[in-house]
Amino acid sequence: MNTKKWLGIALASALVVGTAFALVGCGGEKTPGSTTGGGGGGSEIGIQYYLVGDGLGTLSESGWDQKSTNEHLKFTRDGNVATIEVELYEGDEFQIIHNQDWSGQMGSNIVPEGSEVFESTAGGGAIANIKVAAGKSGKYKLTLTIEDETEFKNNTLECELIEAIEVNIVSWIDIDGTKVLGKTVLKKGEKIPEAYTYPTVDKLFYEFDKWYADDDCTTPFDLTTAPTASVSAYAKIKETANTSYTADATEWKLKIEGGSEITFTKNTQDYKAHNVFTTGAVVLAKDAQFTIGNGTASITKDTEIKTAHGTRFAVEGGKIKVKANTGRYSFTLVTNGTDYEVYFEVLPNGYSGYAVVGALTGADWSYVEGVNPKLVQDASQKNIYTAELTLDKACEVKVATIEYGAINWDAANWGTTGISGDNFSLTEGTYTVTLDTTANTVTFVKK
Repeated sequence: MNTKKWLGIALASALVVGTAFALVGCGGEKTPGSTTGGGGGGSEIGIQYYLVGDGLGTLSESGWDQKSTNEHLKFTRDGNVATIEVELYEGDEFQIIHNQDWSGQMGSNIVPEGSEVFESTAGGGAIANIKVAAGKSGKYKLTLTIEDETEFKNNTLECELIEAIEVNIVSWIDIDGTKVLGKTVLKKGEKIPEAYTYPTVDKLFYEFDKWYADDDCTTPFDLTTAPTASVSAYAKIKETANTSYTADATEWKLKIEGGSEITFTKNTQDYKAHNVFTTGAVVLAKDAQFTIGNGTASITKDTEIKTAHGTRFAVEGGKIKVKANTGRYSFTLVTNGTDYEVYFEVLPNGYSGYAVVGALTGADWSYVEGVNPKLVQDASQKNIYTAELTLDKACEVKVATIEYGAINWDAANWGTTGISGDNFSLTEGTYTVTLDTTANTVTFVKK
């Protein structure tokens, strides 16, 4: 059985001690309503029926949410027969329920076999919707014959064509190729008055292109000729043209509040004419706050972070706050000079400890696994760490704290005068490196 929204229906008259039937559509949740047996077929005290659904004719005035004001959609009941005259178009859908209770809903199960007008929708639960077949638009008299008002299993719905209506329906399809954004009903020989207005494109750097006649979007849809049948028009979006775009020459920085500042690197090859900036590995602790900006523009909106980030980051008061535990990330900024998107990647947790960093070949002031020598803790003196460093050139170095495979410049780093001291200037050769975390000293002894 389908689940539905509970729909409030007013009594047809304060003098009638009956309950109400409604013809409604699918979608929503069922909330139990009162169930009253009502009178049987032919009884003066009977159940009232309302036509409700989703469509382009009479049903367009209703929708699936039944309202007590929809008196023009109420069946007229005479004994065990209820009738209504309605205008239905191909593709319209509806159902019938009773007493605001979906337990006895009636849909395609009450349509006689062989009906040329009504068919069953695919799916829709145990009781599928009644759907008006293609090419069967018209004004109809619907007759509901009621034989069972307890389980509602043996009732039938017949239709009588009063006036055929020849129409062509244009379905405006979204970029996914399936979602119908809207429909336009045209009388026979009528041209499309205007194309459906496509909603605002929420994908940065893209805009609506045009309507196409095929889902591959290769043949433009003809808006000047009257359709000879019901047709579909498919939407396509395209990359935004940037004829006045100039490269962003400013330096973008990721600045951790109370901590370090990381400069984005400008990619040598941009993405589809948009500037791309990236960072290396960035270690961010839980509850840390940081900003991304270039002195003029900055990331201040949650929607500007495009990677799914609900459990990791949140933009609050113009700053980005880390919600997850400490981790390593890399960030990519894409901009056309006016709009901005930030993407991030969660990097695997790497080495944490101490290592020699500097202008090393293959690891220029960064940490590269297998290149930077790791310091190993002495088994007996826990404050002593040692490593061997081989230099193929003269360069500056120091010892830094490594967290999750990245240098954490906000943590301790040791130079010539201890923590945060100047870099060591070393010549080519092999050195024994010793760190004393109690005395906060580092020595490089050449072999």
